[in-house]
Amino acid sequence: MDNIFKRTSAHWVRYDKYEWKESTDGVLYLTPAKEAVMSLYNPIKEYEELVLTALGIGLDVMQKKLLWKN
Repeated sequence: MDNIFKRTSAHWVRYDKYEWKESTDGVLYLTPAKEAVMSLYNPIKEYEELVLTALGIGLDVMQKKLLWKN
């Protein structure tokens, strides 16, 4: 596949550790842990892997839904 994003730049922040926090009204939020280390990355450079991972997750979810119906 030709690199369709070769002239695109998008740096995102990610952390090495996350934790769930619950608000007073019971809503769960995924937040960086206090001891988490931040790093920058460019998701555009990893788009093929990200798309394949997302497709795999979708297939897994669909398979589980099909199993639950039986």
